[in-house]
Amino acid sequence: MYTQDLTLLVSVINKILSLVSSEPPSTPGGPLVVSEVLKHSMVIAWQPPHSDGGSPITGYIIESRDSQSLTGWSRVDRVRPHIYSYTVTHLVQGHRYLFRVIAENAVGRSMPLETRVATEASSPYSKCSTSLYLHKCGYTSIPTHAQ
Repeated sequence: MYTQDLTLLVSVINKILSLVSSEPPSTPGGPLVVSEVLKHSMVIAWQPPHSDGGSPITGYIIESRDSQSLTGWSRVDRVRPHIYSYTVTHLVQGHRYLFRVIAENAVGRSMPLETRVATEASSPYSKCSTSLYLHKCGYTSIPTHAQ
């Protein structure tokens, strides 16, 4: 019985010491990439932080900010530590968004990794101009009457 109690005490002390010597993780690896932009959603992607602070990463907090709104950052979700991309949904078409990701461990939260430029929620199929040549979203065809 004494040996079990001593083993448990040593385990608890080691756990406390590891937390005391740990710190919050470093900022997630960047850049924070925005892709697959649609009218109501976008995908963001990042890399894990260079340092977990001596304590395993427990997850990532994802936040967004509508650049047309007077409110600050809004929490979008919290994802598991092995997830490095996320589809942000429920966006308003025509609004521009900034995103940030924060790494978290048992000790605390990292500084945020933020997008530098707001991205507009829009259809990938833009209105295209027409002229002698038909330009339709990057595709050019030459009319049959052109010489």
